[in-house]
Amino acid sequence: MLHYLFYKVNKTDIAKIKFLLESYENIFTVSTIEKDLSKIQITLPKDFLNDAKEILQDLQNKFYMEPLEGDHETSQGKY
Repeated sequence: MLHYLFYKVNKTDIAKIKFLLESYENIFTVSTIEKDLSKIQITLPKDFLNDAKEILQDLQNKFYMEPLEGDHETSQGKY
């Protein structure tokens, strides 16, 4: 099962955040959901949720990442 997290970030940081998170192979996938709002979706396997939360908390010390509400069981991507 996959878990989805949503964040509002600075537009200029999207590529950096994506690069850093996706360097953790097989854990994170980052997608831009709403470019105008700088909203990203982070997709991860539920098995890694506890580890992922620690990584994301550390990343929030380096970048503006405002957690957004959303159904964590459903992707908001339009693929």
